[in-house]
Amino acid sequence: MLDADVISHFISCNEILFLHKILEPHALAILENVYTEVARISSRKIILDNLLKSIRAVSIMAFPIGDIEIKKEFALIKKINL
Repeated sequence: MLDADVISHFISCNEILFLHKILEPHALAILENVYTEVARISSRKIILDNLLKSIRAVSIMAFPIGDIEIKKEFALIKKINL
């Protein structure tokens, strides 16, 4: 799963198309709420949409509400970033 900061940094450095190569062989998932956060900046939305169209290893997914470990990690990250 990619977070908004990672996506934003790679976009800012014009290296977003290399992100999936760095993390191979793993598929990359962007949570819907992360996509929404990044897409608030229209120029980044265009780049992110182009990434999703061109790289099959990158996809958007709903927050996995049934996985308690992911919920715990998300809560910890949110608490740290407040």
